[in-house]
Amino acid sequence: MQLFCFPFAGGGAYSYRRLYPHWASFITPHTLELPGRGGRGREPLLLEISGLVEDSLARVVPQLSSAPYAFFGHSMGALLAFLLTHKILALGLAPPCQLFLSGRTAPGVPDRVPSRHLLPRQEFLAMLDQFAGSPQEVLANQELMEYFEPVLRADFQASGSYRHHNLPPLPVPITLLYGENEGYSREQFMEWQKETSHHLAAHCYPGGHFFIFEQSAEIGELISVTLAKRM
Repeated sequence: MQLFCFPFAGGGAYSYRRLYPHWASFITPHTLELPGRGGRGREPLLLEISGLVEDSLARVVPQLSSAPYAFFGHSMGALLAFLLTHKILALGLAPPCQLFLSGRTAPGVPDRVPSRHLLPRQEFLAMLDQFAGSPQEVLANQELMEYFEPVLRADFQASGSYRHHNLPPLPVPITLLYGENEGYSREQFMEWQKETSHHLAAHCYPGGHFFIFEQSAEIGELISVTLAKRM
C-alpha cells in the first residue's frame, strides 16, 4: 500500500517522519517535496493552490501502479489531497482507496484569517507560535526564519486564496482527524461529510493544530487498521 503524504504549510519531505514508525510495515510512505524547499529549493515558490495541485499530480501519477494507494494530508496538505483526488478522477485515473484528511475544516468553511501571509513580521511570528508547530529555536533563529518565512507565507497565500466551488461527492471514503483545541467547531469539521459519498469517519484528538505529533501512536494505528481493510 502506497501512502502519499502532502505537507502542511512550510513543510517538506520530512514533515511526517515522526509518524512513520507507527505505521504498519505494509505501508510505503511517500511525502511530497513541494517547490521552493528542501531538494527543490532552487525552484520558485507557488502562490496558488491550483499550481500546487498540478505539481503534485506530476509527482504522484508516475508512481501509481495496479496496487492500491491512499492519501494523507494535514492542514494545507489535506486541501491538496482533496483537490488532487478530484483532479485524478477528472483524468479518468483510479482514485486513492482512502483519504486521511487532518487538521483542516471542510473546504466550504471560510478561513478565519485568509490574509495571514500579509501579516507584519512580529504578528506573523506570533501567529506561528500560536500554532505550536514551529519549535522555539527556529522562531528565535533569524537565519532559519529568513529561509522558512517566505516558504510559509507562500503556502499560507496559496491555501488562504482558495475559493471553494461545490463539487460532486468523492466516491472515496474519508477519515477525518482533528484536534479538540483547533479553534473551530465540530460542525465545521463535519462539513467534510458533504465531500464524500461514503460515511465520514471522524476522530477528535486531544491537542491543538499539530495534535498529530502528540498522538502519533494512536494515529498510526488508525491509519494502519483502516488501510489493512483496503488491501
